[in-house]
Amino acid sequence: MKKLIYLLVSVTAISLFLFACTSPNKLDTKAQETIAESLPPGVEVTVEDGVATFTGQFENEVDRIVAENAARKTKGIRSVENNATVLDDTPVDSATMDSIEADTMAVEPVE
Repeated sequence: MKKLIYLLVSVTAISLFLFACTSPNKLDTKAQETIAESLPPGVEVTVEDGVATFTGQFENEVDRIVAENAARKTKGIRSVENNATVLDDTPVDSATMDSIEADTMAVEPVE
């Protein structure tokens, strides 16, 4: 009887451990959904262990910068990796950068 109980407890513990290791973190899932809502067409994001990774293609640098800044302000995001390309890689002028930074500073972190 003790062996059976020990076996059941062991199997349950191993099952829980394996399930916990393979299921996505709820905070990662929520962050991914939040970021994805504001992305332009052609760009996707995945979040794993607090790291947001962009793939696809941004139309321009402004869209890329805005998406990265929004992701950094999202609850649960520790860092951003951008593997997406930019179709129009014309450098952003300083006035536009100042405007983007001002907008970013004015926005509260996303929960």
